[in-house]
Amino acid sequence: MYEVYVPLAGQSDAWQTVDAVHVHGQVYRLIGEMPEDEQWLYSTGQMVECERQAPPQQPDSEETVLVARKAVVPASL
Repeated sequence: MYEVYVPLAGQSDAWQTVDAVHVHGQVYRLIGEMPEDEQWLYSTGQMVECERQAPPQQPDSEETVLVARKAVVPASL
C-alpha cells in the first residue's frame, strides 16, 4: 500500500494523504475513504497518475512523496 497526496477540490494549496495501490508505472488506484467533511479532486476508486516530488507543503524538503497529477481513464476494449 502507498500514500498519495491528493489535492482538495476548490482549495489551491490544501492536500490530503490517501491510501492507494499501485496499478502500473506511475498509475495508482485510490482506496482510502473520503471523510464527510472533505472533497478531494479525485474520488475513492479512481486511478491517478502520480509524480514523485517533495511534499506539497514542504517544497524545499529532500524527501519525496507521491503526488496525484491527473486522473487516468482506462482504455476502452
